[in-house]
Amino acid sequence: MMTLLAGLMIFTADAQKRVVLQSEGEMTTFSTANSFIDAYNAAVDGDTIYLPGLEYATPSQFNKRLVVFGAGHHPTFTEATGITSMSELRLGSGAAGSHIEGIHVKGHVIFASNTKIDDVTLKRLRITGSINITGTDPDNNSDNISIIECISGEINGQNTKNLKISNCFLNKRIINLSNNGWVSNSVIIEHFDNFVNVHQSNIENNIIITNSTTASNQGVASSTGNLFSNNIFSKNPTGLANNTWENNHVNISPLDLFENYLNPFSYDADYNLKTPAAYTGTGTTGQIGLFGGLNPYKPNALPVVPHVIEHTIATSVNEQGEIEVSVSVEAQDR
Repeated sequence: MMTLLAGLMIFTADAQKRVVLQSEGEMTTFSTANSFIDAYNAAVDGDTIYLPGLEYATPSQFNKRLVVFGAGHHPTFTEATGITSMSELRLGSGAAGSHIEGIHVKGHVIFASNTKIDDVTLKRLRITGSINITGTDPDNNSDNISIIECISGEINGQNTKNLKISNCFLNKRIINLSNNGWVSNSVIIEHFDNFVNVHQSNIENNIIITNSTTASNQGVASSTGNLFSNNIFSKNPTGLANNTWENNHVNISPLDLFENYLNPFSYDADYNLKTPAAYTGTGTTGQIGLFGGLNPYKPNALPVVPHVIEHTIATSVNEQGEIEVSVSVEAQDR
C-alpha cells in the first residue's frame, strides 16, 4: 500500500515535480536542481525512488540496491506527466539487486567493467545508446541480469552469465554473450550480423531481421553451441554449423510479417504479427515476437506504478484562496 500511495503522490504532483524517496515506510521529497542525485545520496539499500517526467542529472555511479521508477518514455502515454529521461546510467558493484523501470536513457547503460553486479532488472526502458556489461575476468561475471520490454541499441553481454533478454526491440546486434544466455520474444534488427560471438545460449521465439544484401551476412556470425528454436529470420542462417536449429522460419520479409513495420523502432509502428497463428512458439502465449512469451510487450511502456492520464489546473484561485486541481489516475495491471 505504501508503494501505491507514493506512486500516486509523485505522479500527480505536476505543479512541483518533486522526486520522492521511500525509505523504511517514510517518504521524503526533493525539489532541488539535482533532486535525483540528492534522493540517491539520502537512500539506503532497499529504498525506492520515484521520478516524475523530467530530465535528470544522475549519480556518477549507482552503488546502492534501489528500485527506481520513472513516469515512462512513450510520448503519447506520458502527455500528462512528461517523459522521465537522463543522459546515461552507470552501475557499480553495490547496485546488485536493483530494479530500474520507465525511463528514457539518452546515452548508454554501463555496468562497471570486470565487476560482479548480480540480479539487476532493466524494464521498460528506452535506451538510445547501448547496454554494456563488459570485462575479461571469468571470476567476476555478473549473474542473472534481466533486460525486459526494453527498446535499445547494441547489447554487449561479455561479462555475464545467465543474462536474460526478453520481449525487447533492439535496433542493433547482440555481441559477446555466453554462459547460458537466454534471448526470447524479441525483435533484433541489424545491418550485418544480429549475433556476434554468442555461445552456449538459448535463442527462441525471436524475429531476427538482417538488412544486409551480402550473402555472407545471414544474421549469425562467430557464434557456436547455441539452440535456435522457433525464430523468424529474414534471411536463411540454417546452413551455419555448430549450432542447433529447431522449428525456425526463414526468408520472411518483415513487410509481410508485421501489421505496420518501421525500421528503426517507431512508436507509430505496429509490431503485431499479421498472422500470429502461423508462427507459434514456446511459452505462455505460444506466439513468436514481442507479444508472446512470459513478458508480453506492453505497448504503452508505462511502469507498473499508477499513472496520471489527465490533469487540469485552474488558472486562478477560488473564494477560499485555493487552486483547484483535477487529476485522473489509471492503475497499471502489470
